[in-house]
Amino acid sequence: GLLRMPVAMMCSSGTLPYAKENYQTLIDGRKQTVFMVELQKFGHNSVTDLPVISPERYNYEIDPTTGLLTSVKIVNAFFDAYLANGAPFGKTIDGFKNVVITEYGNNKTKSQKSATGNEVKSVRADPDSSSTLVHAARLRKRQPSWAR
Repeated sequence: GLLRMPVAMMCSSGTLPYAKENYQTLIDGRKQTVFMVELQKFGHNSVTDLPVISPERYNYEIDPTTGLLTSVKIVNAFFDAYLANGAPFGKTIDGFKNVVITEYGNNKTKSQKSATGNEVKSVRADPDSSSTLVHAARLRKRQPSWAR
């Protein structure tokens, strides 16, 4: 069935090629916005405390504490945007290094932002769609229909 709520998926660049097919299933089955958050220079375990506790076991490009804190801030920003009607999700993580967000709008559009907030690519996810491009910084602040 279709996803009835917004979803944010985080994945390290190294793991993404192996997970793309599974993520695509979620993206294709969306009824609401889906965000793909690509964590560049992160390792598979960078979003956990394992590299902080045992740094000798992990050889990721990103500092273990930076990786963990960045992932926590991303999760908090998503929940703030959709549960507390806070700042739009994409806008709250502007300036994060090594993070690229791709937004798949509920109208079958695609928009991609780098961590600096610069749009790096903007294409239609569905060429047959007549909907306008949705950008993360322009999400509505009203209570979404899935939360009513």
